[in-house]
Amino acid sequence: MAQTTEGISFVDCRASVSTNGGASWTDISGHLTSIEVGGGEREIAGQFTADGEYPIVGIGKQQLLELTVKTVYTESAGQMSAILENAYLNKQKIQLRWAPKGMASGNKLFTSDPGYIISPPWPGGEAGPGDILLNEWTLHSPRVVPSTQA
Repeated sequence: MAQTTEGISFVDCRASVSTNGGASWTDISGHLTSIEVGGGEREIAGQFTADGEYPIVGIGKQQLLELTVKTVYTESAGQMSAILENAYLNKQKIQLRWAPKGMASGNKLFTSDPGYIISPPWPGGEAGPGDILLNEWTLHSPRVVPSTQA
């Protein structure tokens, strides 16, 4: 296979969250700094039999996904930090969706099922350098559904 010339950067990513099952979405692109996808490994099992050198292999179910997201910390009502804190403290389900190339027709869109924020989304930092504070939060979700934007 020849080398691709179609590499995609995350600089045009658009992302949003929903706290009402996807009925409405809040654009968080102006707060988003990164998304890491982890977890989701499938259970695999092998079983040897008396006849044969190699195991019979079976595939099982998928583990929870861990979506680790970093967003800019703010203290204004209705902004991302307030949404996160409310969802965490009140055990409210939240969904995440993101489009790496932006929200244009034909672009890929990834949408999580509703899940829970499992770690406190509060900021921390170092006093000296003046770095912008971030919220780092982890969303546990059963799955992410890839689709193409209409």
